[in-house]
Amino acid sequence: MNLEEGTDLGPYSIRELLGSGGMGEVYRAKDTRLKREVAIKVLPKHLGDDPKAHARFQREAQSVAALSHPNILAIHDFGRENGVSFAVMELLEGETLRPGMVFLFTQQAQHWLGSQVELLGRRPSGSGKGGGGGRVAARA
Repeated sequence: MNLEEGTDLGPYSIRELLGSGGMGEVYRAKDTRLKREVAIKVLPKHLGDDPKAHARFQREAQSVAALSHPNILAIHDFGRENGVSFAVMELLEGETLRPGMVFLFTQQAQHWLGSQVELLGRRPSGSGKGGGGGRVAARA
C-alpha cells in the first residue's frame, strides 16, 4: 500500500511507515481531532478490495476493542477511506520484539537439538536379538 507522509485517512494524518507484514502495514499517524500520536494498521493492497478480508479485519478490530487488558493494544477507531481499510490503535513506543523472539527461538532450537543429540548418544546399539543396529526397516 505504502501511504505517503501527509496522506489523510479521515481525521488521521500519516507520518511514517513503522512496519509491514503479510497482514498489513502499520503507520505512525497524528489524530488531528484529539492531537495525539496513534498507530494505524491498514490492509495490504492485495486484500484491499476483498470484501471478506475487510469483514474479517473489522471483526478482529471489534473483538480487540471489546477487550481491556494492559497487555493488549487499545483500538480507538476503525474505518475505510478512499478504498483503504484501517484500524486506529494506541501507539506504543519502544523496541520491536523480533530480536528477542529470534534469540528465544534460537535458544530453544539449540536446547532441543542438544537434547536430541544426547538421546541419540544413548541409543542402544541393536547388537542383541532383533539386530538391525538400531535401524528400522519398512516394507512398501
